Amino acid sequence: MKIICEYCKNSIDTSKDNKCPNCLASYSDNKMFKEGLEELKKQKDQEYRARELDIEKQKIQNEQVKSILETTKKIFGFQKYIIFIPILFFLLIFFEIIFSIFNSHKDYPKRFTTTTMPNITTTTEKKVAVGLNEFGETSKYKVKIDKTLNIDKIYGVISPSEGKKYKAFHLIVENKTESTLILNAKINCIVDDFVQKESNYHSKYPPLPFKIDSLLKAEGYVIFEVPINAKKYDIKYGDYITIHIDD
Repeated sequence: MKIICEYCKNSIDTSKDNKCPNCLASYSDNKMFKEGLEELKKQKDQEYRARELDIEKQKIQNEQVKSILETTKKIFGFQKYIIFIPILFFLLIFFEIIFSIFNSHKDYPKRFTTTTMPNITTTTEKKVAVGLNEFGETSKYKVKIDKTLNIDKIYGVISPSEGKKYKAFHLIVENKTESTLILNAKINCIVDDFVQKESNYHSKYPPLPFKIDSLLKAEGYVIFEVPINAKKYDIKYGDYITIHIDD
């Protein structure tokens, strides 16, 4: 981040300088510096809110299906001795219609693309383990880490916790589908079987975008506080891909 010293009006690069190189004044209370930090925090908060919104939508859908099941269960229990066979037949047809509607909405973007897609049956994703600079792949996306960085201080002033260091991982994600891919997969860093704390500050290391358009790629960084002597890392992207990295 580049700011202007409030004392001598000199330009300061916070990624390189801990204080003004001209007058040696601290810029920790610099208005421009604080506004820059706040803007980065807002961007991170917007990304998290968007991911939380997707999770809430999924919860609402689950609750609606649960409500339907509870209602039909009560009806079945009340009349099962009178019209057992007709109700069973009705429920089978009813659930088939509900799930057909649900699946049609789920695949809405695909049905309106210009390319005719073949019928694809539902498949179970397989868990994949790869190394540095190798792509892990699911049916929807490919992801790899092509480089790592050790960071002493973020913005030149924010230090890691005692006994920790900042470790940055550069990710490349490729959308394999013909619709927009929402990057809501959780990213974890595991060292010695412990999940590490992710940093919300990125300085000159921009995070991944929130989404990728059809058949395109995106890149960005994820930063974690890790033990200062850590040498081996397992980066888990979503539920299916693990990337093993050795320093």
